[in-house]
Amino acid sequence: MFKKWIKVTSILLLFVFSGYSSELGKPSKANLQLCSGTNLNHTWGTASLENIRGRGGKAAYLNQDRCFVKKILAGLAFGVFDGHGSNGAKISQTVMDLMVKKLEKIDQSQLKEEEISLIFQQVNSELEKKQVKYSGTTGVLGILNGSQLVVAYVGDSRLILMRDGKQVDATTDHTAAVLSEEKRIEEFIEKLKHNDVPLIASLLTRQGFSREEVENWDSTFRGITRDKKLGVDGNKLAVTRAFGDDNFTLSGLSCEPGWKKIEVKEGDTIIVVSDGIFEGRRGSPYEQNAMVISELKDSKAAPDLKTLAESLTAICRGDDGKNDHQFLFNDDTTRRRWSKDDITVCLIKVNSEKAKN
Repeated sequence: MFKKWIKVTSILLLFVFSGYSSELGKPSKANLQLCSGTNLNHTWGTASLENIRGRGGKAAYLNQDRCFVKKILAGLAFGVFDGHGSNGAKISQTVMDLMVKKLEKIDQSQLKEEEISLIFQQVNSELEKKQVKYSGTTGVLGILNGSQLVVAYVGDSRLILMRDGKQVDATTDHTAAVLSEEKRIEEFIEKLKHNDVPLIASLLTRQGFSREEVENWDSTFRGITRDKKLGVDGNKLAVTRAFGDDNFTLSGLSCEPGWKKIEVKEGDTIIVVSDGIFEGRRGSPYEQNAMVISELKDSKAAPDLKTLAESLTAICRGDDGKNDHQFLFNDDTTRRRWSKDDITVCLIKVNSEKAKN
C-alpha cells in the first residue's frame, strides 16, 4: 500500500513540476476546473462543464472535451480537443497526449506548416483502429512564441483572438457548410470516381484501406448530405476534418489541419473553445464569436482567468444565477441560453515577454 502511495505521489509531482495540465473527463456534473498559471507573465485559466443530455439534466456520457496548457522551450503550448462518438472521450484524451509528446521532440521555435501537418498525420495513424470507426475528435493546437502565435486545427472547435474587446482573428470551421470545404469534398469524390492513382495509393498505404474497400467505395452513399454533413452508411458527421472517424475517410474526411500565423500584442486575449459554447446560437461564426466576447466582457469583474472561464461556461449553461441573458436561437425565438453539450473554455492573456519586477 505504501509503495502504491509513493508511486501515485511521484506521478502527481511530475505533472505539477512539468507545467502540464489536462482535463481528465471524470464523471462529474460540477464545473471541472482544469488549470491556471503564469509563464513569462502570460497568464491562463481553463474550465469545462460536462454535458446534461441525460434524463433529469444529468450527463448522458463522460465529458468528451480535453484541454491542456504546457510550458515549452518556445513559450507556451495549448489545445482543446472535442471528442464525439462512443469512444470520443478516449480518442480526445489519446490525441491530446500524443500531441504533447510529439511537440516535445521537435524544434518548436521554428515550426513550419509541413511539420505540424506531419504531426497531425502521425497522431491520427497511431489511434487504435477499433476505436475510430465512427468516433473521433476535433482539435485546436496553439503555440505562443514571443509575439507569434501558430495555430493548427481540425473540425469546429475554435480559437478567437480578442484585442481591445474586439475580435481581430479566428479559425474557420471545417464543415460542409463552408464553401471551400464543400469544394474539397466534391473534388475528392470526383477523384475517387475516376480512380485517381495518387489518391488511391494514399488510401491504401497511409490510410490503411484495403483495395476492395477502395474499389467498392460507392457501394453506399458517400459524400455531402442535403443538410451539409458528411454521410456514409446512413451515418452523418458534422465536421469535414477530424482525428479518427475512419469510416468517413472515403467520404472525404481529412486530418490535414488548417493553419494560421498570427501576430499578437501585449494585452490580447486568446480564447479557445469547444463547439458546445456555440450550441443553438444563431448567426455566422463571426457573430457567434462576437457573442462570446460580449459575454466575457460582461464577466470582466472576475478576479482571474480561471474564474472568468468558469463564468463563461456558466453563462452558456444557464448556471450563473442571472436571468438577463437573452439569445436569438436558430428557430428565431429569443430565450435563455442553455447549452446541453460539453463546454470547454481556455483563456490566455498575452503579457510582456520581459519579466516584471
